[in-house]
Amino acid sequence: MGDRGSGTEPDASPPLSPRFEEALVFAAREHRDQRRKGTPVPYVSHLIAVAAIVLEHGGTEEETIAALLHDAIEDQGGDCMRQRIRRHFAVRDFANNISRIDRSVRVSRA
Repeated sequence: MGDRGSGTEPDASPPLSPRFEEALVFAAREHRDQRRKGTPVPYVSHLIAVAAIVLEHGGTEEETIAALLHDAIEDQGGDCMRQRIRRHFAVRDFANNISRIDRSVRVSRA
């Protein structure tokens, strides 16, 4: 993989859009009061790490957004939050994106 900064390489990924930035801010706000279990580390660090794994394994922006938001549904409001994410971020197939993310995380830890 080439230098992502120049954008001239044929295999360079397109830059992340403002939609990604909105998802990052959304995730940080939704999880602002959470910490990693047994630590003072903000929970958003986990979400950023998962998003990084997705990007590093060639994930799409949509998959990366799903990675940032994957715990919001469970931790912050269930189906109501799922609908909010789908509406606002247009993540079409959230469950399928999460399954791909899960496989990527397992591969990266192997």
